[in-house]
Amino acid sequence: MSSLSTWVQRVGRRLTFLWKKNTTEVPGVTLPAAENEMEKALEEVKKQFPKDFAGASKATVDLFYMAKDLKDGRLDPLHVNFNFHEINQRAHYYPEALGGRHVWWSKAKYNNGEIVNDHFSPNPAADNQEVAIGSEDTSGGQ
Repeated sequence: MSSLSTWVQRVGRRLTFLWKKNTTEVPGVTLPAAENEMEKALEEVKKQFPKDFAGASKATVDLFYMAKDLKDGRLDPLHVNFNFHEINQRAHYYPEALGGRHVWWSKAKYNNGEIVNDHFSPNPAADNQEVAIGSEDTSGGQ
């Protein structure tokens, strides 16, 4: 991790959140709402998988992802990734709920066997034009 001056630490009810400074002012993402949803999702998944999530205490946000066109014509909406380095898990927070939830874990088993990609919508812009194959920028828009 880089120097502490490049991070913003926020203490929630159950988790400590570390947000890299360029991730704290993302249009469409409200930090308290994201943190609240993340804490609720963590409590729920801990009930089903207590051993897998027992050590989760710190959620780190290194970058965010702007909405991007996928090769199949769907849109991957704006989201931020919460990394739980101490337990080697990652969750994705979507400000606009997908499939009835804001938080999706990277592993389907933690989402009752579902994956978030199944809830991506067709990109209306792709209806009348070709999707740019090289537009998969994962730099977080920064």
